[in-house]
Amino acid sequence: MHPTLISIALFLTTVKSFQFSASLPFLRWDSTPSHRIAIIGAGAGGSSAAFWISRAQNRTQGHNLFVDVFEKESYIGGRSTVVYPYDSQEYDPIELGASIFVTANKNLMRATEEFNLSFNTLSDEDGELGIWDGATFRFRKNGQFSWWDVIRLLWRYGFNSPRRAQALVTNLIDQYLTLYDTSTPNWQDVANISNYLNFTNLTSQTTEVYLEAQGVSALYANEMVEGRTSMTFNINEIHALEGLVSQATSGASSVAGGNFQIFEQFLARSGAKVYLNTTVESLTRKGSKWVLVASDGESRTYDSVILAAPFHSTNITITPPLRDQIPKQPYVHLHVTLLTTSAATPKAAYYSLSDGTTAPNSVLTTNEGFESGGPEPEFNSLTYLKRTEGYGGRPAEYIVKIFSLKELDMAWLRKMFGVVHWVHRKEWDAYPQLPPTATFPSVVPDVGFYYVNSFEPFISTMETETVSSLNAVQLLLNKVYDVNTTTCSVNGTSRANGEIMKGWDC
Repeated sequence: MHPTLISIALFLTTVKSFQFSASLPFLRWDSTPSHRIAIIGAGAGGSSAAFWISRAQNRTQGHNLFVDVFEKESYIGGRSTVVYPYDSQEYDPIELGASIFVTANKNLMRATEEFNLSFNTLSDEDGELGIWDGATFRFRKNGQFSWWDVIRLLWRYGFNSPRRAQALVTNLIDQYLTLYDTSTPNWQDVANISNYLNFTNLTSQTTEVYLEAQGVSALYANEMVEGRTSMTFNINEIHALEGLVSQATSGASSVAGGNFQIFEQFLARSGAKVYLNTTVESLTRKGSKWVLVASDGESRTYDSVILAAPFHSTNITITPPLRDQIPKQPYVHLHVTLLTTSAATPKAAYYSLSDGTTAPNSVLTTNEGFESGGPEPEFNSLTYLKRTEGYGGRPAEYIVKIFSLKELDMAWLRKMFGVVHWVHRKEWDAYPQLPPTATFPSVVPDVGFYYVNSFEPFISTMETETVSSLNAVQLLLNKVYDVNTTTCSVNGTSRANGEIMKGWDC
């Protein structure tokens, strides 16, 4: 697989209901009034919010905070989850959704290091990549770019378009990394941080329009750029910020055994109480307090609420209503198909290739042909992840992952691969649709209510959920304790590189 092209956030596992009830690992001061916080959602945003609160309390003894986390599912991780071929843990787990994070994702990188988790460093050296338009391959390359691949790329797209596109991504990353600077201000409106980062121009137009204005040819944009975004979006639909983010794949990594372990560690180290299999049914503000009623029949009162889940998907009854401040966010409805096959590559006949020709084992798609009157690609992406040894008397096989907008039935799978053995399907609203916009949901839509997913229409990744949750926590601490958490100063840090990071060190 070319995992550096994957930016999907999904999660499914079979962990039984459990609850963390350990005491918070820091000193409490009876003279300081306690502040009770409810966090709704135990994915990247909710788990990291609990962690940021505990780090702040560790640094400031005057913060007397109690945190409860509510999660309707039976597992921690939200859209980050793994499954096992044949439901057997003899096999390595396979990410269903949120597969990778990259070097620029500093929170996830640091968490993996600090929690002593192991990296899976991903590369694209093996196999062949093709860009498919539903009728023909627009471009193919073997493994890492060879000189011949470079020549063919330049012959097709010219020199300027690839160079300009890469320069745009590099500039974007440089601007994005200022989010981690200790001097970067908090925000109650995502539009404010967008302006601060100089990203408003990117969110206000489509990727297609922006690239054309920057001198990137339509051919390169519709084939190479859309190939990387087509797992979820077309470049004439999404804003340019998300379009460029999808191209920023340098240093792609994942956690051995599953990325969900980061979020489990966030919560385990936070000392928060975690209620799995517990749906929040209603929230009612009474003065400055929030009364939370959950599916376990309990009514609990909190001083603050952090919602780290898509507002309209939670179906929580909130009084007073907040729907006018949080517009409904549409999502891309995606089908994920995992399978094992003995075929080392897809069948050449599916792509109308001549006999004896080998089909690429990683295929991205573009709608350029379909928009010009050709057939629509039947899938968004297809990737051979790895070859796995056989267990339980089974032969060695290849594990394949396919994203599509429609279900791919067994007849289609056999047409593509011939012999298919184990199949696992998942259908869900995987990603927010991200059309151009200049307005975003309120971060603080009511007194003591903080909305982490307000960041989703801006950038939607595992990492940016942790960035948004830190902002929400800092706003909360500013409000409750009247302290400035926007800037911080630390004499030193134990990290080898000496970098001081907001949330982690101060």
